[in-house]
Amino acid sequence: NGDGIINPGEAVNLPTWVVNRGDRGEQGVWGILRKTSGDTLVTVTDSVRRFGTVGGGDSAYTGSDGFKFRVAAACTNRYALPFSLVCIDTLDSSYTSSTGLVVGAAQLVAAGTQCWDPRPGGNNNGRLDPGEEADIAIGLANVGLGNVQNVSAVLRSGDARLTVNDSAGTYGNIGRDSTVFNSGDRFHVTADRTIPRETQIPCTLRIYGDVYAVTRVVMLDVGVLTMGDPIPDGPRQPARY
Repeated sequence: NGDGIINPGEAVNLPTWVVNRGDRGEQGVWGILRKTSGDTLVTVTDSVRRFGTVGGGDSAYTGSDGFKFRVAAACTNRYALPFSLVCIDTLDSSYTSSTGLVVGAAQLVAAGTQCWDPRPGGNNNGRLDPGEEADIAIGLANVGLGNVQNVSAVLRSGDARLTVNDSAGTYGNIGRDSTVFNSGDRFHVTADRTIPRETQIPCTLRIYGDVYAVTRVVMLDVGVLTMGDPIPDGPRQPARY
């Protein structure tokens, strides 16, 4: 996708520089990209490039048409690609180095909520309280090494006391190391008045993006107890005080 990150499922062109750390020049240098035998998640499709003469302390480049390989869609975030680069000169001297390449995949996790409750019955305090109807935005943080485009999500309640009236939300693109809320297309929920304050309602968030799908568990907080709030005595039912 042109973002400079090796993503699962991609075919990759790898232009490469080599540097001669020694004082003596090397003639007729060829580079061979090899992978560890037995690895099934990476396929090298073009393994040989000519560097030519590389002077002492100098460097050489494959050009824009570099080594080629393909990464399986099953590769996970931070998967270390099992590559080594072997350079051979006209004297059959051989030098092997690691490429240090890793796969970068998006990894979205829930990262907080925002609430708008000015609807009828709401007290406009910026949180979801028992008996309220409100709009909710849930943050998604990308803690992976890859970007993900066209993100959307579907919210489902795991408790009958919380009704999701509008379950669809859109996020757009979420880059690596960034957090996005669906503030422009929020979820709409109603909390039953019987929910005790400071109850966490378990929900699931099904997240979709280009070549990406995952389900996360999200806990939605309903109400907050303050120092001035009465707490019913118990265990008697109904409470007397």
